[in-house]
Amino acid sequence: MSKLVFCWELGGELGHLATLSELAREFVSHNHQVTVILKDLSKAPLFFADTPVTVLQAPVWPAKGKKERPSSCVADILLKRGYESVEGLATLVSAWQTLFRLIQADALFFDFAPTAMLASRSLSLPKFTIGAGFSELSPGQPNPNIRPETADYSQVYEAESKVVANMNPLVQAMGLSPLSYLSDLHQVDSAFIAGYSELDFQAAHRQHAVYCGPVAGDFPGEVAVWPHNAGKKVIAYLKPFYQHLENVLDGIKRLGETALVICPGGSEELISRYQSDALRIYSYPVALDQALSEADLSICHGGMGMLAKSVKAGVPIACLPTQQEQFLNSRTASESGVGEMVNGENVDALVGSLQRLLTSDALQTRARECANKYKSQQRGAELIRQRVEAVLAERGRKS
Repeated sequence: MSKLVFCWELGGELGHLATLSELAREFVSHNHQVTVILKDLSKAPLFFADTPVTVLQAPVWPAKGKKERPSSCVADILLKRGYESVEGLATLVSAWQTLFRLIQADALFFDFAPTAMLASRSLSLPKFTIGAGFSELSPGQPNPNIRPETADYSQVYEAESKVVANMNPLVQAMGLSPLSYLSDLHQVDSAFIAGYSELDFQAAHRQHAVYCGPVAGDFPGEVAVWPHNAGKKVIAYLKPFYQHLENVLDGIKRLGETALVICPGGSEELISRYQSDALRIYSYPVALDQALSEADLSICHGGMGMLAKSVKAGVPIACLPTQQEQFLNSRTASESGVGEMVNGENVDALVGSLQRLLTSDALQTRARECANKYKSQQRGAELIRQRVEAVLAERGRKS
């Protein structure tokens, strides 16, 4: 039995918890001991209630109350999360090091957890990254510009230079050579991407990443069921705070096809206005993998989890990004030919776009090609466990 620690420090979507909980179940089912150190404990019972793991709060830097300017790169994000001074960063690093000393792990996993990676820099343990590709940097490479439409590279260079300058006194205090780039933290045994290269905006720069496909399992609850109606099938996973949510629901309804909408947190009033015999809306999480496999079109915001599941199912995607990571994912999906970004601002234009995507032979063909490419790929969590166990055995640790 090995003692594994999963660290999640930054990022706000439920995909982090969905991925880590599936990995925890996989490793626990094969007699490993798992500790999860989480940025946000509020949703932990929803994901880890059925898995015997130790759950701890991650050391995190409080977000500023005022509205923050858009970040130009990952380093820019870190400057707002404790990296703007050596003193603040040292406090976070010390807290992570204390946790690692108390747990005495055999291996560490990092999901958007740069400070945990920095704190473990001097530990000779097997280390792995897991994520959707946004925060997983390529060692020896400068920070990519995540906002090329508004930020020039001088902003990226300035942010990374400051972050590296504040990290290096702590690195040198560990008796290690200074870092040249933030990405040098990502010198790990394996970098696992919970998606596909067709969806990864950094794919061209990766050398040793392992694309696992969707790692998160289906939600362990009620199964989504299609309305009994003829026509094509449209499935949508939408956020209740999306500013054009009502336009999208109106557009889906006006399509006149069979539709399933999953909108956790959606209001009862909203459901009563748009639900019909042909359109079923769930305002809570449901198991959707089976329904997705039967769909003709998938609508989502561009989170890697839903994108990857749609690609695996061979379903074309209409993307409605709400933030920059989703925009980058959606743009890459469009460039790969498996989906397109659509505009939810105008209902008439949206309906036209969805009708075109539903009848596009090129999009359907490309979606099926990608699904066939990956249909024999090993299940993501199993692939990761087996590779980790091989590294543990090779490094002389318990596996």
